[in-house]
Amino acid sequence: MFKNEKILALIPARGGSKRLPEKNIKLLGGKPLIAWSIDHAKKSKYIDRVIVSTDSLEIAKVSKECGADVPFMRPCNLATDIATSVDVVIHCLDWIKENEGIEYDYVMLLQPTSPLRDETHIDESIKKFFSDPKTLSLVSITKVKKNPRWMKIIRGDGFLDDFIKDGKACSKGQNVSDVFVLNGAIYIAKSREMRLYKSFITPYTSYYEMNEERSIDIDDQYDFSFAASIMEGLLKR
Repeated sequence: MFKNEKILALIPARGGSKRLPEKNIKLLGGKPLIAWSIDHAKKSKYIDRVIVSTDSLEIAKVSKECGADVPFMRPCNLATDIATSVDVVIHCLDWIKENEGIEYDYVMLLQPTSPLRDETHIDESIKKFFSDPKTLSLVSITKVKKNPRWMKIIRGDGFLDDFIKDGKACSKGQNVSDVFVLNGAIYIAKSREMRLYKSFITPYTSYYEMNEERSIDIDDQYDFSFAASIMEGLLKR
């Protein structure tokens, strides 16, 4: 709870994973991948409850053993490739309201594929969210190393062209604005605005910047091996 506002942490973890089978319970640093996000959410000073939304009985079992709540099994229609994280969040909020009579003021989405995001990042992002009353949502970002102004596309005729066509040439020695990308580690929104905008991107979306090392989002075996290497180094510090 932060300033008497109840905050729910939701960890989405469906069973099907085509690029890296069973990745959510694959061992990373001696623990199931999903355990890192559960542990960090439970260590937060401000999170009131940690729920895992899954369609997998095995993931549900592991999540409960790690200390998360799994009050429902995710419906099949929300466990497909086309179902969005927002659909999963709204389903969870509605289920809790209808079945438990509880309404959380804010919801934080923590993807299990971001195991290097920890409780410090969670708490700092929450504090930043509440630092400006105009903020409706917040997302975590990281700086892009290669500015898109230097990027090219291949035209239909087989020749190169500028990715950004604004008529301005750009060289590496030139000062250009930093560019950021959502890193998938943290999403926060007012529950009311989630239902209204059906997105974590609103007219007043703030940001929490994370470094490249902590911004790894595991999608395939390469990402997993890279994260394992960094995790090993962090555990030795």
